[in-house]
Amino acid sequence: MIAERSERRDGPRVYAFSTFFFTKLYRCGPGDIERWTQGADLFSYGNLLVPMHSQDTSHWVLAVVDFRTPEMVIYDSLGQREEHAESIDALAQYPEEVSHLRDCELDWRGWHLYTRIVPLQKNTRDSAVFMCRYAQYLTRDAQTLFEQKHIPHFRNLTVYEILHHKLLPC
Repeated sequence: MIAERSERRDGPRVYAFSTFFFTKLYRCGPGDIERWTQGADLFSYGNLLVPMHSQDTSHWVLAVVDFRTPEMVIYDSLGQREEHAESIDALAQYPEEVSHLRDCELDWRGWHLYTRIVPLQKNTRDSAVFMCRYAQYLTRDAQTLFEQKHIPHFRNLTVYEILHHKLLPC
């Protein structure tokens, strides 16, 4: 829905990957998932949203490739900066590999790769809600001004949005 919304309003276009995308990329490499994005010109989007799930911890993290800035940013509601080095490396290779496969050179020199400081969860079960809210806010170029106490409301809001297939304002 975030990607659909980006097509109907001013601002950067957004491409949202499947929740299975990163796991497949991490395990199998870029060649095995090229067909997942064959019809999409990834480099024409302002932001690529990559939900990342850790099987070990059942934790969701959002990675964003921002072609406007240019940077790759990790949004982690547990604030585990050091935990994502391998993930960032695997993800950073993907756009470069795709650019080679599609004869469209992408120069990674000058790109910034980092973990953004964001609102943190205070339990072990809300990472998916936090991840969805990060995506909602950043694709509207809004600040992530919420905290754990807002999550029950956001969970209900997300259910409503899914059932009605309509995003509400942040």
